[in-house]
Amino acid sequence: MTGGIGFSGQGKESFKQNRDLRIARPGLKDNPYAPHKKVSAKEANSKFDELKAWKKEEEKHKKHIKIMVYLGFSLLLITVLLLALI
Repeated sequence: MTGGIGFSGQGKESFKQNRDLRIARPGLKDNPYAPHKKVSAKEANSKFDELKAWKKEEEKHKKHIKIMVYLGFSLLLITVLLLALI
């Protein structure tokens, strides 16, 4: 025998969960950056400008983080050198 009371129900639940996983993801209509046939050129251009502005801001943020890391490393190196001289 391969099972007892409850194993049949457990298998049925497992198959049900697997079937539920096949449900398609939410449609692109919920994604504001997804292309639609009904989107006007003006609306698409505004979203493109928004994406360009976001990318520019992200690059600025990354550059700032990089500078801060270099500054911190430099201060640490100077501190170690000063301590070595004392």
